[in-house]
Amino acid sequence: MNRARFSDIDFEKTPFVVIWEVTQACALACRHCRAEAIDQRDREELSLKEGKDLVDQVADMGTPIIVFSGDNGLAVGQHGLMGKQNLYDHSVRVPFMVNGPGVTEGKRISAPIYFQDIMPTTLELAGVGIPEHVQFKTLMPLIKGKAVTSYDSIYCAYTHTQRMLTQGNYKLLVYPQLKKTLLFDLENDPNEITDLSEKPEHGERIAQLKARLKEWQPITGDTLDIDKLKKPAPPSSSQARTVP
Repeated sequence: MNRARFSDIDFEKTPFVVIWEVTQACALACRHCRAEAIDQRDREELSLKEGKDLVDQVADMGTPIIVFSGDNGLAVGQHGLMGKQNLYDHSVRVPFMVNGPGVTEGKRISAPIYFQDIMPTTLELAGVGIPEHVQFKTLMPLIKGKAVTSYDSIYCAYTHTQRMLTQGNYKLLVYPQLKKTLLFDLENDPNEITDLSEKPEHGERIAQLKARLKEWQPITGDTLDIDKLKKPAPPSSSQARTVP
Protein backbone atom coordinates (compact mmCIF):
# COMPACT_ATOMS: atom_id res chain seq x y z
CA MET A 1 0.00 0.00 0.00
CA ASN A 2 1.38 3.37 -0.99
CA ARG A 3 1.34 5.27 2.29
CA ALA A 4 2.59 8.82 2.64
CA ARG A 5 5.69 9.21 4.78
CA PHE A 6 6.99 12.29 6.53
CA SER A 7 10.43 11.32 5.28
CA ASP A 8 9.15 12.18 1.78
CA ILE A 9 8.67 15.82 2.76
CA ASP A 10 11.40 18.29 1.88
CA PHE A 11 11.05 20.60 4.87
CA GLU A 12 13.61 23.05 3.53
CA LYS A 13 11.38 23.72 0.50
CA THR A 14 8.06 23.29 2.27
CA PRO A 15 7.76 25.85 5.09
CA PHE A 16 4.69 24.80 7.00
CA VAL A 17 3.78 23.83 10.51
CA VAL A 18 0.64 22.21 11.88
CA ILE A 19 -0.30 23.30 15.39
CA TRP A 20 -2.73 21.09 17.24
CA GLU A 21 -4.12 23.22 20.03
CA VAL A 22 -6.36 20.76 21.84
CA THR A 23 -8.24 22.11 24.82
CA GLN A 24 -10.83 20.65 27.12
CA ALA A 25 -13.77 22.61 28.46
CA CYS A 26 -14.38 22.26 32.18
CA ALA A 27 -17.66 22.24 34.04
CA LEU A 28 -17.07 25.15 36.40
CA ALA A 29 -20.53 24.63 37.87
CA CYS A 30 -19.19 21.50 39.59
CA ARG A 31 -17.41 22.43 42.80
CA HIS A 32 -15.10 19.43 42.65
CA CYS A 33 -14.01 20.47 39.14
CA ARG A 34 -12.87 23.94 40.15
CA ALA A 35 -9.28 23.01 40.97
CA GLU A 36 -8.99 20.95 37.79
CA ALA A 37 -10.44 23.82 35.78
CA ILE A 38 -7.81 26.24 37.09
CA ASP A 39 -5.08 23.73 36.31
CA GLN A 40 -6.54 23.22 32.82
CA ARG A 41 -6.55 26.99 32.20
CA ASP A 42 -2.85 27.12 33.09
CA ARG A 43 -2.12 24.27 30.70
CA GLU A 44 -4.04 26.01 27.90
CA GLU A 45 -2.11 29.24 28.41
CA LEU A 46 1.14 27.27 28.34
CA SER A 47 0.07 25.47 25.14
CA LEU A 48 -0.73 28.78 23.44
CA LYS A 49 2.70 30.13 24.42
CA GLU A 50 4.35 26.99 23.09
CA GLY A 51 2.41 27.37 19.84
CA LYS A 52 3.56 30.98 19.43
CA ASP A 53 7.14 29.95 20.16
CA LEU A 54 6.89 27.24 17.52
CA VAL A 55 5.73 29.75 14.91
CA ASP A 56 8.70 31.98 15.78
CA GLN A 57 11.08 29.05 15.40
CA VAL A 58 9.94 28.27 11.85
CA ALA A 59 9.84 31.92 10.76
CA ASP A 60 13.29 31.62 9.22
CA MET A 61 11.98 28.86 6.91
CA GLY A 62 9.76 31.33 5.08
CA THR A 63 6.07 31.97 5.56
CA PRO A 64 4.60 29.05 7.52
CA ILE A 65 1.19 27.53 6.93
CA ILE A 66 -0.65 27.15 10.22
CA VAL A 67 -3.61 24.82 10.75
CA PHE A 68 -5.33 25.42 14.09
CA SER A 69 -8.10 23.28 15.54
CA GLY A 70 -9.32 21.94 18.87
CA ASP A 71 -11.13 19.16 20.66
CA ASN A 72 -14.90 19.00 20.84
CA GLY A 73 -16.27 20.40 24.06
CA LEU A 74 -18.44 19.44 26.98
CA ALA A 75 -22.15 20.22 26.91
CA VAL A 76 -21.90 21.97 30.32
CA GLY A 77 -25.64 21.92 30.90
CA GLN A 78 -26.87 22.45 27.35
CA HIS A 79 -29.78 20.12 26.50
CA GLY A 80 -29.58 18.93 30.11
CA LEU A 81 -26.22 17.25 29.46
CA MET A 82 -22.79 17.70 31.01
CA GLY A 83 -20.38 15.58 28.94
CA LYS A 84 -19.59 15.33 25.24
CA GLN A 85 -21.22 11.96 24.58
CA ASN A 86 -23.86 13.42 22.30
CA LEU A 87 -24.24 14.60 18.71
CA TYR A 88 -25.63 18.10 19.26
CA ASP A 89 -23.61 20.81 17.55
CA HIS A 90 -22.25 22.17 20.83
CA SER A 91 -20.40 18.90 21.32
CA VAL A 92 -19.44 17.83 17.78
CA ARG A 93 -18.31 21.09 16.16
CA VAL A 94 -14.73 22.26 16.63
CA PRO A 95 -12.83 25.45 15.77
CA PHE A 96 -10.80 25.33 12.56
CA MET A 97 -8.49 28.01 11.17
CA VAL A 98 -5.87 28.08 8.42
CA ASN A 99 -3.28 30.81 7.89
CA GLY A 100 -0.57 31.04 5.26
CA PRO A 101 0.29 31.78 1.62
CA GLY A 102 -2.68 31.58 -0.71
CA VAL A 103 -5.20 31.82 2.15
CA THR A 104 -7.42 34.90 1.95
CA GLU A 105 -7.21 36.95 5.13
CA GLY A 106 -10.44 37.14 7.10
CA LYS A 107 -12.31 34.73 4.82
CA ARG A 108 -14.95 32.59 6.52
CA ILE A 109 -16.10 29.30 4.99
CA SER A 110 -19.37 27.83 6.21
CA ALA A 111 -19.12 24.54 4.32
CA PRO A 112 -19.20 21.53 6.68
CA ILE A 113 -16.00 19.50 6.86
CA TYR A 114 -14.59 16.56 8.79
CA PHE A 115 -11.82 16.99 11.33
CA GLN A 116 -9.93 14.22 9.51
CA ASP A 117 -9.77 16.39 6.38
CA ILE A 118 -6.72 17.96 8.00
CA MET A 119 -4.60 14.96 7.03
CA PRO A 120 -5.02 15.10 3.22
CA THR A 121 -4.96 18.90 3.36
CA THR A 122 -1.57 19.03 5.05
CA LEU A 123 -0.22 16.33 2.74
CA GLU A 124 -1.19 18.45 -0.27
CA LEU A 125 0.34 21.55 1.31
CA ALA A 126 3.55 19.59 1.87
CA GLY A 127 3.64 18.45 -1.75
CA VAL A 128 3.07 14.81 -0.85
CA GLY A 129 0.60 12.73 -2.83
CA ILE A 130 -2.56 11.71 -1.02
CA PRO A 131 -2.77 7.87 -0.85
CA GLU A 132 -5.74 6.28 -2.59
CA HIS A 133 -6.95 4.62 0.63
CA VAL A 134 -7.55 8.01 2.30
CA GLN A 135 -11.33 8.61 2.28
CA PHE A 136 -11.29 12.16 3.61
CA LYS A 137 -10.79 15.17 1.37
CA THR A 138 -8.30 17.98 1.06
CA LEU A 139 -9.73 21.38 1.93
CA MET A 140 -7.63 23.26 -0.61
CA PRO A 141 -10.47 23.58 -3.19
CA LEU A 142 -12.55 25.29 -0.48
CA ILE A 143 -9.68 27.46 0.69
CA LYS A 144 -8.83 28.56 -2.86
CA GLY A 145 -12.47 29.22 -3.73
CA LYS A 146 -12.63 26.50 -6.38
CA ALA A 147 -15.43 24.65 -4.58
CA VAL A 148 -18.28 25.62 -2.27
CA THR A 149 -18.59 22.27 -0.48
CA SER A 150 -16.74 19.00 -0.02
CA TYR A 151 -19.59 16.75 1.10
CA ASP A 152 -23.29 16.70 0.28
CA SER A 153 -23.99 15.60 3.86
CA ILE A 154 -22.21 14.96 7.14
CA TYR A 155 -22.64 11.64 8.97
CA CYS A 156 -21.71 10.90 12.57
CA ALA A 157 -22.22 8.03 15.01
CA TYR A 158 -21.75 7.48 18.72
CA THR A 159 -21.59 3.85 19.92
CA HIS A 160 -24.83 1.97 19.17
CA THR A 161 -27.03 4.65 20.71
CA GLN A 162 -26.92 7.70 18.41
CA ARG A 163 -26.72 8.51 14.72
CA MET A 164 -26.64 11.91 13.00
CA LEU A 165 -26.94 13.28 9.51
CA THR A 166 -26.69 16.95 8.53
CA GLN A 167 -27.64 17.99 5.02
CA GLY A 168 -28.18 21.58 3.98
CA ASN A 169 -29.88 23.46 6.80
CA TYR A 170 -31.40 20.37 8.40
CA LYS A 171 -30.04 17.96 10.96
CA LEU A 172 -31.42 14.54 11.81
CA LEU A 173 -30.68 12.82 15.11
CA VAL A 174 -31.65 9.17 15.52
CA TYR A 175 -31.75 7.27 18.81
CA PRO A 176 -32.42 3.67 17.67
CA GLN A 177 -32.85 2.08 21.08
CA LEU A 178 -35.38 4.70 22.09
CA LYS A 179 -37.16 4.67 18.74
CA LYS A 180 -36.76 8.43 18.75
CA THR A 181 -35.93 10.82 15.94
CA LEU A 182 -35.26 14.56 16.18
CA LEU A 183 -35.15 17.10 13.36
CA PHE A 184 -33.71 20.61 13.58
CA ASP A 185 -33.55 23.57 11.20
CA LEU A 186 -30.02 24.78 11.88
CA GLU A 187 -30.44 28.02 9.96
CA ASN A 188 -33.37 29.25 12.03
CA ASP A 189 -32.64 27.23 15.16
CA PRO A 190 -28.83 26.93 15.51
CA ASN A 191 -29.09 25.96 19.19
CA GLU A 192 -31.24 22.93 18.31
CA ILE A 193 -34.13 23.77 20.61
CA THR A 194 -37.22 23.21 18.46
CA ASP A 195 -37.75 19.62 17.35
CA LEU A 196 -39.60 19.49 14.02
CA SER A 197 -39.92 15.71 13.79
CA GLU A 198 -43.56 15.63 14.90
CA LYS A 199 -44.70 18.13 12.27
CA PRO A 200 -46.43 16.34 9.35
CA GLU A 201 -44.94 18.70 6.74
CA HIS A 202 -41.46 17.39 7.56
CA GLY A 203 -42.28 13.70 7.16
CA GLU A 204 -40.84 13.44 3.63
CA ARG A 205 -37.72 15.35 4.64
CA ILE A 206 -37.09 12.98 7.55
CA ALA A 207 -37.46 9.98 5.23
CA GLN A 208 -34.96 11.47 2.77
CA LEU A 209 -32.41 12.27 5.49
CA LYS A 210 -32.79 8.83 7.00
CA ALA A 211 -32.27 7.21 3.60
CA ARG A 212 -29.07 9.22 3.10
CA LEU A 213 -27.90 8.21 6.58
CA LYS A 214 -28.36 4.56 5.63
CA GLU A 215 -26.26 5.13 2.51
CA TRP A 216 -23.43 6.37 4.71
CA GLN A 217 -23.52 3.31 6.97
CA PRO A 218 -21.82 0.74 4.68
CA ILE A 219 -19.27 3.37 3.62
CA THR A 220 -18.22 3.85 7.24
CA GLY A 221 -18.58 0.21 8.29
CA ASP A 222 -21.62 0.96 10.44
CA THR A 223 -23.63 -2.28 10.71
CA LEU A 224 -26.27 -1.02 13.13
CA ASP A 225 -29.81 -1.58 11.86
CA ILE A 226 -31.49 1.64 12.95
CA ASP A 227 -34.96 0.28 12.10
CA LYS A 228 -35.06 -3.03 13.96
CA LEU A 229 -33.85 -2.11 17.40
CA LYS A 230 -36.56 -2.15 20.01
CA LYS A 231 -37.04 0.21 22.88
CA PRO A 232 -35.29 -1.36 25.93
CA ALA A 233 -37.55 -2.78 28.59
CA PRO A 234 -37.70 -0.91 31.91
CA PRO A 235 -35.69 -2.48 34.76
CA SER A 236 -37.44 -4.97 36.98
CA SER A 237 -38.24 -4.05 40.57
CA SER A 238 -35.24 -6.05 41.75
CA GLN A 239 -32.98 -4.05 39.43
CA ALA A 240 -34.48 -0.66 40.14
CA ARG A 241 -32.31 1.63 42.25
CA THR A 242 -33.34 4.69 44.21
CA VAL A 243 -31.19 7.76 43.87
CA PRO A 244 -30.59 9.24 47.34
